[in-house]
Amino acid sequence: MAGSRSARTLEQIARFHAAGLPSLRLDVLAATAGRDVTGEAPAWYDAQGCDLPVLIYASASPEELASVQAQLGVAEAPQHVEELLGALASHLVGRSVRRLLVAGGETSGAVTTALGVRAVLVGEEAAPGVPWTYAATEKGDLALMLRSGNFGAPDLFTRALTESR
Repeated sequence: MAGSRSARTLEQIARFHAAGLPSLRLDVLAATAGRDVTGEAPAWYDAQGCDLPVLIYASASPEELASVQAQLGVAEAPQHVEELLGALASHLVGRSVRRLLVAGGETSGAVTTALGVRAVLVGEEAAPGVPWTYAATEKGDLALMLRSGNFGAPDLFTRALTESR
């Protein structure tokens, strides 16, 4: 899941696409207009099967972000993204997803809050400063990679999600 708008996250999303892996871009404006994006995304996820990692993201180019901020407000736009991804993470974990890579500092906070994560056990690093962490939640044990926007090589998403499956 990606909510970060950093240049590195956008590179990582592009690399994920280039690998031919399934991805879904969330329409934040549609969600704020009342479309049930948090209901549609889990259905999309289910349709992908469990053989490949998938990417669900709300990250946007600087131009797209400016357009969303113009419509929602500079402070309100990231709040909508965080709430959307937090709710979506909760839906997916409720569907037995047990491994999440979360790109974005604020997004990571929103996801861990939505999942009720109180503490994590830090595991092996997938990249400098980017470890897998492990948490017990009411919905089960989870492996989480929580990272700020500019961490990891351009292939971090594909490598981290395919190497340790």
